[in-house]
Amino acid sequence: MCDSPGRPIMEDTSKASPSIRSVDYNAYMTPPVALEIRKSERLKKTLINIAKTFLVFMISQVGLTCLVIGYSIMGGFIFMKLEAEQEIKNRFEVESTRHLYVKRLWNVTVNLNILFEANWSASADEIFRDFQQDIYKTVRETGWDGTETEEAVEWTYAGALLYSVTVITTIGYGHLTPRTFWGRLATILYALVGIPLTLLCLTNIGSFLAKCFRFFWKKIPRCKCARKNPQPGRILHLESDRSRTSYTYGNEGAVDSVVECPSENNNTVVRIPIFVCLLLLAGYIFLGAMLFTLWEPEWNYLEGSYFCFITLSTIGFGDYVPGYRHDSWHNQAKRISCTLYLLFGLALISMCFDLMQSEVREIFKSLGRTMGISKSGPDRV
Repeated sequence: MCDSPGRPIMEDTSKASPSIRSVDYNAYMTPPVALEIRKSERLKKTLINIAKTFLVFMISQVGLTCLVIGYSIMGGFIFMKLEAEQEIKNRFEVESTRHLYVKRLWNVTVNLNILFEANWSASADEIFRDFQQDIYKTVRETGWDGTETEEAVEWTYAGALLYSVTVITTIGYGHLTPRTFWGRLATILYALVGIPLTLLCLTNIGSFLAKCFRFFWKKIPRCKCARKNPQPGRILHLESDRSRTSYTYGNEGAVDSVVECPSENNNTVVRIPIFVCLLLLAGYIFLGAMLFTLWEPEWNYLEGSYFCFITLSTIGFGDYVPGYRHDSWHNQAKRISCTLYLLFGLALISMCFDLMQSEVREIFKSLGRTMGISKSGPDRV
């Protein structure tokens, strides 16, 4: 074709199709390079999916529980590593101090005539006063508990694990505290992360256990109907609304009884009486009191109950702690058991608080409907 006689038309390549203008760079790549690029992209997508799955799992109830357990186990190893060596060193220093004062007392005895009681007693009194001041300073600064170097250290793994749990649950017995700079710094950082994590975990566990308890409570057979003067007969009248169903029983011309039952529907929420939650808590405290009273011969039942209540209420005075008596047996097992009792107890308290909060809310809603403050709605059973 020509736009004029004898002049051919030049094709406009700028308006050509994209397939003609684009350059296939992959055609210039060697096959191994393109394969490596595709592999790296697949690997990147796989890692992103794994990270998303892991994040969703950690946010879930099971993930949070595993995270808190792992965090407590890690804390036990950290605090044992930071504090156990210092505790042994403090014991050796106290032992060396005692030997030093024994030597001073012997020197006074050798240099003075012990038949002169006044002179010897004055020198011995001065030595014992110095020894008393040194021991007080050691106890105040290092937390020495009076044990000898050959006895078991307090900062074992079981003791450190119990300490880490009391930190993140805000109980803080105070019977065992860090004495090194790094131990105190680790406690601050450990608590900053662990306390919010533990509170979130306990809240989720309490909500889950409350749902399970409501499910089992609903399956328990109970009398749900309030019957007035029940007599045999057939149903004469039935009246139903969203909240209740009323049955009128009797024979022809005579009404024998009236039965009112709450309507069953899928949206019914089971209400747990407050006294049931209080009985659960009291039973758990009494069970723990029996257990710790058997383990600690010096405790009576009241002291065991006192310890369980102070522990589960997170008051944590620290005046009674199992497994810290020099004459007690299996101290490590007792500390681990105390840790487990504490964790399960806090989960139970969280569940009971959830149930009681829901019940109190329903009570006030019912009171508001009765007083005409709020709109009437379906009752919950």
